[in-house]
Amino acid sequence: LLSVTKMFTALILSCLLVSSIAAESTESIGVCIAGQCPDGYECLNEECVVISRTKRGTTCPKDEVIGECIGNLCPKGFRCDGDHCC
Repeated sequence: LLSVTKMFTALILSCLLVSSIAAESTESIGVCIAGQCPDGYECLNEECVVISRTKRGTTCPKDEVIGECIGNLCPKGFRCDGDHCC
């Protein structure tokens, strides 16, 4: 049970790290209005942001994986390969 708790904690911390890095690469233009944003923007955390999406690749070496993709997004400079950012 303790090892499962440690694994879950590591997973949550990894997701938070990737999401905080990904959040830095977004540019907000203001709050969402009724959950809507102009074309080219998405409502994320109640703000309209431009998110640079990267295409899914197929050649991500295991030693280059930095974490899981969140909503098919990775931090700037990384790409989503399957479900992992590298």
